[in-house]
Amino acid sequence: MSKILLLTEGNLSNNFAGPGMRYFEFARALAKKHQVTLAGLSFDPDFSSPDVNVLKISAFNVINLGIKISVPNSFFRKELTKYDLIITPGGALRSFGSLTKIKTPIAIDLYNPWFFEMMSSGRSPNKKKITQNIKKVVEIIKEGNYFICASSKQRDLYIGLMLAAEKIDPEKLKIDPLLEDLIAVVPTGIPSTPPKANKKSLRSECPEIKESDKVVIWWGGMWDWLDPITLIKAIDIISRKRKDVKLVFFGADPLTAKDFSSKTVADSVELSKKLNLYQKQIYFISRWIPYAERANWLLDADIGIISHHKSLETEFSWRTRAMDYLWAGLPIITTEGDSIAALVEKHSLGRVVPYQNAKSMAEAILAILENPRDHERIKENIQRFSPSLYWENIVVPIHNFCKKLIRK
Repeated sequence: MSKILLLTEGNLSNNFAGPGMRYFEFARALAKKHQVTLAGLSFDPDFSSPDVNVLKISAFNVINLGIKISVPNSFFRKELTKYDLIITPGGALRSFGSLTKIKTPIAIDLYNPWFFEMMSSGRSPNKKKITQNIKKVVEIIKEGNYFICASSKQRDLYIGLMLAAEKIDPEKLKIDPLLEDLIAVVPTGIPSTPPKANKKSLRSECPEIKESDKVVIWWGGMWDWLDPITLIKAIDIISRKRKDVKLVFFGADPLTAKDFSSKTVADSVELSKKLNLYQKQIYFISRWIPYAERANWLLDADIGIISHHKSLETEFSWRTRAMDYLWAGLPIITTEGDSIAALVEKHSLGRVVPYQNAKSMAEAILAILENPRDHERIKENIQRFSPSLYWENIVVPIHNFCKKLIRK
């Protein structure tokens, strides 16, 4: 048994976004074999976890080269030395300057290539800030002892960056030819406990949606690198044939992440109004759904949608929202181009459509809704495939790394 500190930049609350949720579930899965502490700078007052110890960090902020760095107090700096392993996102290592000064092994979690998100923002890119962040990625890789990422595609990307950071040399490759002891794929996963709903929250929130209607959902933020416009156009095509197919957008609050979503949300609302679909066949829910209540919403839907633009952000992404779709047994309709699309195609978990093709997306939605046998077959495929993404299974590489630490 190892002592593991999970240090996240994300807010630890009952309304998790992707980063906080990933570390909360990491903590629960790893706590079955290790002594785990979940730590962060930002907590909601009512947040707690019965499965793991929770530590709130007290820190002050300084600015270094235009980047905010959180400097933990002396208590936390001492606390860091008590662990056998620290697991933290790359961004957190960038923020917590003092982490690089301790001797505790650090596993850097690179599951989110945030630098591609910055480049894909709808706002004018800050070239200086992007350059600083790319340099920081190389610095982060130099500091890490072990690395995890979300997909084999990401692994290839980071091995390239490791070469740039001089992290790989001939001696290392003689011992570990495929770098399996250096970087592993640990995606965001799904709970092994099936979802249970105690009410139909979606229809309660949108009473205009009838019990007999078919519901397509966009689950998660409406970021600038995603493509809700094509989906809205697809619903417009469907509306000419069927009025009972309803689309619900979640995470439609432009203030949630104003740097990355405000224009996308505004454009989506404007288009749905222009097409006379707003509050008729297309609905927007701005508030964030509490993590513990998500089953009440997901199980009230029929299909989960992922739609994105052709970009490097897409190619190297791992869409967390897809995990909730799979957990709820929802067929996934996704745009081509990323790791999730490859899984959907390989394991027949839904449909994959071309970029910015509203006609193909409309046809895919109708094909699933109008063919109950096909719908059921997809749900069976999801049930067979899902165990490979259970949290207790995807953290196995971390267990293996801890065993190697103990042997040393």
